[in-house]
Amino acid sequence: MPLSAGEKLGPYENLAPIGAGVQQIVRKCLAKLPAERFQNRGRFEESIGASRQSSAQRQPSIAVLPLPT
Repeated sequence: MPLSAGEKLGPYENLAPIGAGVQQIVRKCLAKLPAERFQNRGRFEESIGASRQSSAQRQPSIAVLPLPT
C-alpha cells in the first residue's frame, strides 16, 4: 500500500506520496534488525532496479535518481 503525504514511517514523516515498491525499499533500509536490512550493495541495487522497471511501466513520467558508482 502506498505511503501518503504526511504519514509517518518510524520517526520519519513522508512529505510526498510514494509507491509501494519504494516504500518497501525504505522500510528494509530502516529495519532495526540487521538480518532484515539489505545485506550488501548488490541486493539494494537489485531492489532499486526492480522498482524502477515496475514504476516505469505504470508511471512513465516518474523521476529516478542515479546511484553513485
